[in-house]
Amino acid sequence: MISLETTDQVFGVSPEARPGNVPWNAAAAFLALGVAIAGLLLFVVTLGLLGATATPGSESATSSLALSALVSTVVVDSWFVGVAWWHSLRRFALSAASWGFRRLGRRALLMVPVGLAVAYVALVISTSVYTRLFGPPPEQNIVKDFPHTGVGVALFALTAVVVAPVFEETLFRGFLFQGFARSWGPVLGAVASAALFALAHQQLSVFVPFFALGLVLAWVFYRSGSLWTNIVVHASFNGISVLAWAAFGVVPLVRLPLL
Repeated sequence: MISLETTDQVFGVSPEARPGNVPWNAAAAFLALGVAIAGLLLFVVTLGLLGATATPGSESATSSLALSALVSTVVVDSWFVGVAWWHSLRRFALSAASWGFRRLGRRALLMVPVGLAVAYVALVISTSVYTRLFGPPPEQNIVKDFPHTGVGVALFALTAVVVAPVFEETLFRGFLFQGFARSWGPVLGAVASAALFALAHQQLSVFVPFFALGLVLAWVFYRSGSLWTNIVVHASFNGISVLAWAAFGVVPLVRLPLL
């Protein structure tokens, strides 16, 4: 466990502090997750009682469905990040720098191509392992919400390249990874946050590749010390995937990390 004797040792406050050197811990991380999930479930149940939910798979990809997917992603992700903020930055009166929103130095910039390369290596290896055990992983469910049109591609790019990287890196690396690392150290913190990152995609068939990517992204954050590095890596990874989908209508190897 990391000891915090003074606030000067907190990540984002002291230049020498490393990710995980924060005042919130694993218990706070799980509490925030529980509150966020409970609130989301209550909202979904309420919509169901009001008859405002659609039957899964009942609609083909249309521009309106794509816009709905984008809006729902922003709303849900904002809720989770808001609860995380309440249990971390607000509680301890810290700035966003303690989540990792710090200046991109030379080391952080150099980690972008390194992190992207390692992410693809991890994806190839993990996908190969999964394929040998269970067969080729299916296309991620959210891809089916976007039509292969100009509007569909634009909305898909906005969701995958802007919304997902910012919100997911903030929640899974800036908040969860650091809370777990505070209690258990960076290795177990990376494993726990990567597992939750994979589970959050709600598709067990792609758990292994996403778990591997979650480990890589935790490593990138810990090494760079800047969440902006993660956001750029994540956005670049997704951007390549969107380009492949726009050009060929499928994402042959890459599985898009979308919450």
